[in-house]
Amino acid sequence: MNVAVSIISSFFDNVWRLFTRVDVPGLGVPFSALVVALLIINFSIKVFGLITGYGGVGGSDYGRASTGIKKVKSYYKGTD
Repeated sequence: MNVAVSIISSFFDNVWRLFTRVDVPGLGVPFSALVVALLIINFSIKVFGLITGYGGVGGSDYGRASTGIKKVKSYYKGTD
């Protein structure tokens, strides 16, 4: 069991060193910083799309602000 743990830890240590010590050519930042930045940008775009109701971000129309507004308008239109 200890041999398997040491093999796995040595593999992940080397991969982590590769991500943190090798720079992206032309940018001068490590791959790990680039990956984290891309994940944050992707998350921010999805949250912005969910809040504003922009149709090009998600796959479904559930939970969008524009959908909620339309439902409320149709509800009050029928209760007049």
